[in-house]
Amino acid sequence: MSLTLKIFATCFVCIHLPLIATIAYLSFDDEPRAKGILVLLTGATLLGTVCCLVILNLYLRPLRAMASALSAHQAGGPGWKGMHGGRRDEIGILSDAITSMTLEIGSTVRKLSQQALSDDLTGLGNRRWLTERLQEEIAKAARSGKPLSVVLLDLDNFKTINDRHGHDAGDGALTATGEVLKGSLRSFDIAARFGGEEFCLVLPETSLEEGWRIAERVRKALEDVRMEPLPRGGITASFGVCETSGEEQIHDIFKRADEALYAAKAAGRNRTIRARMPGSLPEEHCETNVED
Repeated sequence: MSLTLKIFATCFVCIHLPLIATIAYLSFDDEPRAKGILVLLTGATLLGTVCCLVILNLYLRPLRAMASALSAHQAGGPGWKGMHGGRRDEIGILSDAITSMTLEIGSTVRKLSQQALSDDLTGLGNRRWLTERLQEEIAKAARSGKPLSVVLLDLDNFKTINDRHGHDAGDGALTATGEVLKGSLRSFDIAARFGGEEFCLVLPETSLEEGWRIAERVRKALEDVRMEPLPRGGITASFGVCETSGEEQIHDIFKRADEALYAAKAAGRNRTIRARMPGSLPEEHCETNVED
């Protein structure tokens, strides 16, 4: 039973009960005058009933609209904007309260969503966000036939920085790396903190050679960072670059880039090495020294 009918039934019974009793009494009176009064009262009652329903419907229409808007909002429809019109009655107060709570909840949800997909220290995306974006870029590369390059980089001697200068210096190195990545990449490139002192770059429409050049630009920018108490050149990183056409799985791409990264570490750190292409011999396109 709807709220309108409940309110109407309550009003009708409470207000019209004396009138209904009078009509019932007159219906047993055979006097012509009584019959006329009976007709008049019956017509007035019916008219009052219709007017009551219409007015109640108008009064409660904003409440029904509010309920529909909230249902649509919960189902992922348009954002809740509240009821307008400057109402100062109970419905207006209720609408303002719901609007305030909905906006606050929405803001909290957005903050939590952002925190769930971003790294607080560097401001970059986190591994979960990166995986989602990389999957999208792999699908685009597969459709377009254009190359996609992925770069893994790991800060050199990061444990030594923490041990010698403290964790604040380590956090500063990570933050500085994030700033370098933001300032060195193209607007459509993707950067994320992969975990610990490791970062990942996703470079759409970028060949292996182009990806290597971008990685080298980032590597040299890191060398130029000055951050107390570290000297210039105190922050360096090793890079592994691989190219994919979109036919590989994510873990295969990361595996090839990771192999190149470890090869860069083994070769002396602070350098960029290309990963071998799928199906090629391990020596092909594998190693590039700093001066290449």
